[in-house]
Amino acid sequence: MPWPQYIFNCFSSIPNIPTQESDYYGPYDALLNYLFPPAEGFMVSPQHKEPNKHDSVDMTIVYLIQRNRHVVFFLEIKMGSSIDHISTRAKADEQMRQRYADVFESAAPVLHGASALGTKLCFYKLDLGTGQITPAPNERDFRRVTDIAPRSWWCYDILEPDGERKLESVAQEVKLVAAAISTR
Repeated sequence: MPWPQYIFNCFSSIPNIPTQESDYYGPYDALLNYLFPPAEGFMVSPQHKEPNKHDSVDMTIVYLIQRNRHVVFFLEIKMGSSIDHISTRAKADEQMRQRYADVFESAAPVLHGASALGTKLCFYKLDLGTGQITPAPNERDFRRVTDIAPRSWWCYDILEPDGERKLESVAQEVKLVAAAISTR
């Protein structure tokens, strides 16, 4: 089912050549509140993450979706141009894996996440029982350039039908997991 027109309108408000990650914050906030409505017990909460001294000066906003004090989904946003470089894809992947570690104790038994490079998404999934995150990263080899987070991982554009269907499918799975938490 296509997104409501107001979602497309929000994303069309992004400049043709975005200059900062914050250009995406409002549109993604609208989309996440559409997928995870407060009336259904979800809370979409932007979290400001300060860079550590080894990171760039960029701050990061991570959207946590919670239900009954459990993190059930999260989304991290980077510039769309990040998809063009091995190093920025690797950094986006590294940050996603770090967020899993950050929320592990308050996470749902299965925790989905998404890395957004502009409107292109890579979907992640953590099984709390095994601690395994998919997709598994390619191993880094410091003797050569290694693409540990291939461009092909960000294959779902949320403004295209396949991307819409995939994100809606993940949202439905998240809602099933969240419903199971609320009945415990």
